[in-house]
Amino acid sequence: MGGKSSSPAPVNPYDAAAAQTQTNQATAAYNKDLNLNNYSGTFGSQTQQQIGTGASGAPIYATTDTASQPLQSLINGSESAAGNANQITSNSIYGLGGVNQSLSGVNQQLQGLSSQINPAAAQQANQQGQQAAYAAQTQYLDPQFSQEGTSLQSQLANQGLTPGSQAYTNAMTNFNNSKNQAYSNAANQSVLTGSQIGSQMLQNNLSAVGAQGSLLGEQATNLGQQGNNYNQQASLAQVPYSQLSSLAGLVPSSTGMATSSTQPANITQNLQNQYQAQLNSDNASNQAANSTDAGLVSLAGTAAMMFF
Repeated sequence: MGGKSSSPAPVNPYDAAAAQTQTNQATAAYNKDLNLNNYSGTFGSQTQQQIGTGASGAPIYATTDTASQPLQSLINGSESAAGNANQITSNSIYGLGGVNQSLSGVNQQLQGLSSQINPAAAQQANQQGQQAAYAAQTQYLDPQFSQEGTSLQSQLANQGLTPGSQAYTNAMTNFNNSKNQAYSNAANQSVLTGSQIGSQMLQNNLSAVGAQGSLLGEQATNLGQQGNNYNQQASLAQVPYSQLSSLAGLVPSSTGMATSSTQPANITQNLQNQYQAQLNSDNASNQAANSTDAGLVSLAGTAAMMFF
């Protein structure tokens, strides 16, 4: 009878985990060593060294990046310029705030200019001008026609013309027409004079408002130019930061070092595969042994029957 082999013991998961952890740690340390390459070039150098061990036992490394002397001088200059740029930017922001506030005041004054235009005052000046011009002319016409009327009446009386007669009526009619014409001319002239005075006053008002508007417009233009200057200063203040970023990109650590790595072996899967292979082999051996035993039993039975 053939003997059967015993099945292999299954993989202990704790042993497999410990073996896998050890492999992972060794692979990680190997990968770290692959990339612990000190670098030295035109723009600087990079060095790495172990400075301690963490609580887990993993090593702790420090990386030192050093720029070359010319590059470091440029970086220092850019850093200094960036510091000054902060003050420039702050001043620009403060200046822009003042400009905006001044522009707001100018806009309010421009909006208020329309209220300074006063057509009613011009109309009032027109009426006053008419009255003054009419009074100025009639102050001479009144005594003139009073004297002329008295003289005419005396003349007519000396000529023997009495009121009611045709000649007297005609003479007085002509006198009154002349008088009315004179006063009408004075009234017309006063209207023209008053209109001129009112128009001139309105024109003066518009000219004053226009001049003030021009001054405010010029002030707004100057403030706009100041605002543009502050914006340009703020933009130029960002140049050192851009330069500093470009210079920092030349330092080895900023460009990035080439890295290499390898994958840890899957110990757990390998142990499991080994166990499964042994188990399959043992099963095959046991099946063969069972077949052999069955054949021997069959032969023994046949022989016994032949003996009897």
